[in-house]
Amino acid sequence: MRERFSLDDEVIEAILEPQNRIIMVVGASDTGKTTLVEDILTLLARTFKKVAVVDGDIGQSHLGPPTTIGWGLIQNKFESWKKIPSRDFYFVGATSPLGNLLPTVVGAKLISEIAKNHAEKVVMDTTGMVKGGAGKALKISKIDLIRPQLILALQREDELEHILIFFRGMRL
Repeated sequence: MRERFSLDDEVIEAILEPQNRIIMVVGASDTGKTTLVEDILTLLARTFKKVAVVDGDIGQSHLGPPTTIGWGLIQNKFESWKKIPSRDFYFVGATSPLGNLLPTVVGAKLISEIAKNHAEKVVMDTTGMVKGGAGKALKISKIDLIRPQLILALQREDELEHILIFFRGMRL
């Protein structure tokens, strides 16, 4: 699989940095989060023996049943989501985090911890819910609990600024 994002050297270095164990990708719906996650998995699988992916997009699950947060382990290379066996999942029971913030955040935290215990690197795909107070609460809570060392934010304009302002320049 070839990369579809053109990542500059600084971003590639940050992705490959061993200390950045958990990488979270955030953005509104249809900004390319899953595509970027695939490209990151392809890149990481060339360097690291065990790379985990957490599929936190409960509305468009790739790992585990719909309405769940799942994770899988990539060894050797990333080919497609279908070739990643789901190792475990957390049942949220809804296709949207709206009205389900607590199980969405708790599930993301629990599954990311399990994945981290089995891999050198963890890449997290997230839902596209970023608007309003609920979107802000969801993303800030996930970041606060999971403590990713690297957050990659995909914006069309400034739709994530109300979230990212809390984390700029911080080492988590």
